[in-house]
Amino acid sequence: MKKYLKSGSFISILMLLLIGCGQPVVPSSQLTYTEIIEHKELASNSFEISKMWLANTFNDSKSVIEYSNKENGTIIGKGILKNVSYGTLVQMDTRFTLKIEVKDNKTRLTFQDMVQYPNQYVPPVEPFNMWNNEALNQFKIRAKMDLVDNYKTYITDKPSNNW
Repeated sequence: MKKYLKSGSFISILMLLLIGCGQPVVPSSQLTYTEIIEHKELASNSFEISKMWLANTFNDSKSVIEYSNKENGTIIGKGILKNVSYGTLVQMDTRFTLKIEVKDNKTRLTFQDMVQYPNQYVPPVEPFNMWNNEALNQFKIRAKMDLVDNYKTYITDKPSNNW
């Protein structure tokens, strides 16, 4: 009998915790974040500046960039945003795909395929993908602060060739 009471208590506590986290899960098709940045660069320049930004931001553009096509102005790479707080006490690392599309005077950054991992992720830990609107908004805030604003500054204050 004690065994059933203990498991019943555990299930009750678990149900209360889940009800408290009761925001609906965001479908994976809606797990994207896009920002358009206006600047004064031509597409060919902004393409090269974007590759340099990836190298400086993620320390090694060769391991980050998965696809690069200068003719159509597209770069696709993988990145990680560390220590994101999603409204819990546990901070998560979030891996994502970043698509950079450039054309004259504009760049579009699209974050997609976001996957959350517990901080200090060591394989074979499974990803934690309970994306609700609050978690998606927290990711957008951090991505804007840490990456989008950084890109905007980088492309408007482009590295100088006068050294």
